[in-house]
Amino acid sequence: MDGWEYGGQLFIDYINTTTEVPLLLKEAITTRQIQPRLTQLANDLPRLLRLLPALFPGEGVQSVACLSDMLSALHHLAGQLSLGGLMTRPAVSDSMVDVDRLHLLQGGAFDAFSAALEGATA
Repeated sequence: MDGWEYGGQLFIDYINTTTEVPLLLKEAITTRQIQPRLTQLANDLPRLLRLLPALFPGEGVQSVACLSDMLSALHHLAGQLSLGGLMTRPAVSDSMVDVDRLHLLQGGAFDAFSAALEGATA
């Protein structure tokens, strides 16, 4: 099917990422066997963040709300993966509503501050 990887497959990848990453992060504490799958999902997350806005080209309230909610979930997971050292925190998307963007920017600043404190005390 033409465009499947940029349409239906993108939704499936989003669902897999948002359901698997939290479970794998919980299990990562006790086992190393899940590391390859977690690394694969972490490597795929920037692609999802980049391509997802194309699925919602409209400026309608529903499109903006849906896209912002989906991007927020992915950015939250990216922050957790970043803290685990599996990826760098991606730039906050302009496609998100201001409240979500502010929350993510604050989280990124706090993570950088915490890392700086750890470096200073080590």
